[in-house]
Amino acid sequence: MRSPREQIIIEARASGRYRCAKCSYSLAGVPADERGRVICPECGFAMRFVVEVRLARGDDEQIRTRDEALHRGDRMMIIVAVVVLGILGVLALLTVID
Repeated sequence: MRSPREQIIIEARASGRYRCAKCSYSLAGVPADERGRVICPECGFAMRFVVEVRLARGDDEQIRTRDEALHRGDRMMIIVAVVVLGILGVLALLTVID
């Protein structure tokens, strides 16, 4: 069974979206070598592809999960800022009182 990454690469090659970076030759169906590189059969240029996965529109559950994680981080930063300001306020009062 193929990994999701391998499946994405296979589907992208089959659709003709992968092209040689040097000569723009279509790399549809060109296999990767043992090091994960694809060698252009036209010009011999070797390249390695980076797979980027983006959320599709309407994928609400993943978007909500991502947003909740961001909001937790924001809340933590606010708590830290309030604590630091509180400590600085107490130190300023102690300085004024002395």
